[in-house]
Amino acid sequence: MASNLDQIAYNILSLATGGRPTNNEYITIRRVKDWIHKYRSLYIRRDLDRNRRLREFEQTLPELALQEVTHPYFTGKRTEPLPRLVRLKDNEALTFVGDLDQIKPFQVVDNHSVTWRGYSKLTGTHPFAFVLPDHRVYIVNPPEDQTMVTVRGIFENPEEANGFLVDGELVGEDDYWEYPLPADMIESLTKNILETELTTTQTSPLDTRHDTMPDHKMPQPARQEQ
Repeated sequence: MASNLDQIAYNILSLATGGRPTNNEYITIRRVKDWIHKYRSLYIRRDLDRNRRLREFEQTLPELALQEVTHPYFTGKRTEPLPRLVRLKDNEALTFVGDLDQIKPFQVVDNHSVTWRGYSKLTGTHPFAFVLPDHRVYIVNPPEDQTMVTVRGIFENPEEANGFLVDGELVGEDDYWEYPLPADMIESLTKNILETELTTTQTSPLDTRHDTMPDHKMPQPARQEQ
């Protein structure tokens, strides 16, 4: 069963606090969501080495407007800056660039090959796409009438990609969408956050002013011997 970000985050927070409401400044729902994004990225890199299908982590950004661009090494078209992609080798996080119906893809290449690809006798006139460090997708040799594209990829922060998808801006405020993480990974992710990140917060000073969670629930720092 698919879960949204709120469901995953509040479940982790509930497990951490024993189901009691808390205003503890060291364990906020925003912080838990950031941990979820972090561990999801780690899982993606791990599973790439295990040949897992990465489609389960993808999000689609449709109808992105293209702008003409002239670069020292090429001319073509580009999108506006997109949410940051997960760092994978050979641009594998950029999984599709193509028409709005997602039927005709452009070849996605590593950006390091751009300087010589345009001079190839076999592929020099063929359209190809890549992403540069400015987080824009570039298309070389695109059809003249191509004014918009659909991009599919694996993004570091799915909230930003979702906000981009919904409003055309990086707002990430709608958490009631399916979070791009396979259901079988949620339990493992939850366990890792509870055992790793929440263990780190245990050494934080006690919040006796705002915290509604009993202090004995938060392990205290070890006392130094006199």
